[in-house]
Amino acid sequence: MDFLYSLLHFSPFRDFMAYLESQTSGFGNFLKYLNWFIPIAQMIGVLELWGVAILAWYGAQIVLRNLRAIQ
Repeated sequence: MDFLYSLLHFSPFRDFMAYLESQTSGFGNFLKYLNWFIPIAQMIGVLELWGVAILAWYGAQIVLRNLRAIQ
């Protein structure tokens, strides 16, 4: 990865990202500790799976209703 980075080292966002990393806020540190007790990333993952399951359920119902209408 270092070799690729040396080939493609120019990025207009690199300086901006370095600036953002240097500016630590109290709220950002609070979110790190809050995430330890309330796993936000895992909650988002479960919500995505739930949404896919609901969409699959309604999609299957629509297909089955159309097949019944044809027959």
